[in-house]
Amino acid sequence: MDQKRVVIRTNDGADLAVWTSGPSGAKTFLLVHGFSLDHTLWNPLAERLNAAGHQVVALDIRGHGESTLGTAPPNVDRYLADLRQVIDELGLGPVHLVGHSFGAVIALASRVGEDLAASIKTVTSIGGTERSIQNPVMRVGAYLFSSPVGIWLLGRRVTGRLLI
Repeated sequence: MDQKRVVIRTNDGADLAVWTSGPSGAKTFLLVHGFSLDHTLWNPLAERLNAAGHQVVALDIRGHGESTLGTAPPNVDRYLADLRQVIDELGLGPVHLVGHSFGAVIALASRVGEDLAASIKTVTSIGGTERSIQNPVMRVGAYLFSSPVGIWLLGRRVTGRLLI
């Protein structure tokens, strides 16, 4: 897999390390790893997506891998601003956002409000274990997040933040 590394400087001084691969302008998957991991988590998936003709963009979230922390507090809003900047600076059309573990929290948070709505085509959340879905609260949450009502609620800033 032929990856190109790009560094994006944020307004608080963080350097975000981003890797792109596959044909530019193709269906694009933006991959967000979990806590304490880095972009290499996605290499096997990126190879398969590239082989299918898709573009892959995988970043090291701030403070992880080759990305620096910057001066802003590392909270979900900051991570969402980082996603916005990656999408804008790389000129990505609507992306298919995929998050794992903490990256899944970031991905789900992107559905709250209008900031990223036009830039994200789909969201896929990967995380937890088989046991987590056996928890009745998690099961209700999974049904809620995937239902039309849940998607509508996630799209509202206040209720979406409370749900996440």
